[in-house]
Amino acid sequence: SDKKIFTQKQVEELKSGQEYENCVFDKLKLKGKELQECIFKQCSFENCNLVNTKFNGALFSGCNLTNANIAGCNFFSANFEKSKLMGLSFSEANSLIGVTFVKCNFDFADLRGVDLSGQDLSDCSFNETDLSLANLERTIFLNSHIANVKLNEAKLLLTDFRGAELQGFNLKTSNLKGAVFTPQQLEMLAGEIGIQVLGGNN
Repeated sequence: SDKKIFTQKQVEELKSGQEYENCVFDKLKLKGKELQECIFKQCSFENCNLVNTKFNGALFSGCNLTNANIAGCNFFSANFEKSKLMGLSFSEANSLIGVTFVKCNFDFADLRGVDLSGQDLSDCSFNETDLSLANLERTIFLNSHIANVKLNEAKLLLTDFRGAELQGFNLKTSNLKGAVFTPQQLEMLAGEIGIQVLGGNN
């Protein structure tokens, strides 16, 4: 169906509890809006100013939020499904309590110090993502693509990387203590620091 391209003036009409489909809000200011419990389907918020916007309980399905400014945003109990969250500074968001992410793209996003403990982040993409100081305890990364991420001082107790595609892990700066890997992944990680894993001689 046709996309509805919003103007800055039309942004005033947006309100909580509504459903918006195929809408384009690129580069607009939605600053401080109350958009709680909204359903956004295939909407684009690229380079949008979402500072202090309240998205409590909102659903984002198939949306593109690339490089939006989400400083002070409230995403309490929001759901993101199959959405592009590239370059977002979640470390500057106000509340991520109860938020869920399904099959999302976090490439180049800033998740420094964010609490993602116990989250199921299966089938997500983390390319050049900053997860420094993040709480990833019991977080599941099944079938996720994880490349060149920063994990400095991240909490990785029982973090489950099994089934994830891992590239460019810097084992010198990442403390992987407590994380869970498959033997094949360990071979790959060992290769990153020049160690060979060989079977014992029979």
